[in-house]
Amino acid sequence: MLAKIISLAGSRKSAIKRMLSALDEFFIEGINTTHQFHQKMLKDEKFIKNKHTINYLENEFLKNA
Repeated sequence: MLAKIISLAGSRKSAIKRMLSALDEFFIEGINTTHQFHQKMLKDEKFIKNKHTINYLENEFLKNA
């Protein structure tokens, strides 16, 4: 792990918004990261509405992999 970003806010929606803002400003060069995956996940409606399950990653992100 190179870095850990934590967002804190009064609501889930606000915390997600703050994290997306932080990820937009985040920059790492020279190595592969999971930066884009996290941005995509944080923009997903199931995640935003807290309607994801234990199979969320498999069903939403790995089904077409």
